Amino acid sequence: MIFAQINEIDSLTTMAKHVKDTKELHTELEFDAISTSQLSRKLKHLSPSLFETIFHYPVQMIQRPLQATPTVEQSRRLHIID
Repeated sequence: MIFAQINEIDSLTTMAKHVKDTKELHTELEFDAISTSQLSRKLKHLSPSLFETIFHYPVQMIQRPLQATPTVEQSRRLHIID
């Protein structure tokens, strides 16, 4: 599913067609083709916490640099000069 997300594949039907048409995926996934219903059944067995972890990792990577930058609230005093 990470492959589908990175390549912006919008449906299980499109993913099934992509697996069928791509030789590299045949090798990686160790099957020649997969139907939409088979993909759906495989996804049902995945834990939602797996997707939560996958989502939170890039969010944390984005938030780290933002936390390091000083904000107005973190400044001791703000002097406005006009």
